[in-house]
Amino acid sequence: MLQRHTLDGNGGNIAIRVAEDIGPMHAHSGFKGFMKPEDMCLVDLENTQLCGAKNRTSEILMHLSRS
Repeated sequence: MLQRHTLDGNGGNIAIRVAEDIGPMHAHSGFKGFMKPEDMCLVDLENTQLCGAKNRTSEILMHLSRS
């Protein structure tokens, strides 16, 4: 995404859904151009962090909201 200029290196957070009820999320802060697997955390749709050494972002509720 950084190479395609769809986000800058520090702005925002990334969240995707990989199953009906869980999705990995870029953990709080950090430069996305150098992300590693340990920079991710796994969060369910109830806002429970299931794994990951780094804390989920404070923006998680926006990512979990349903329109």
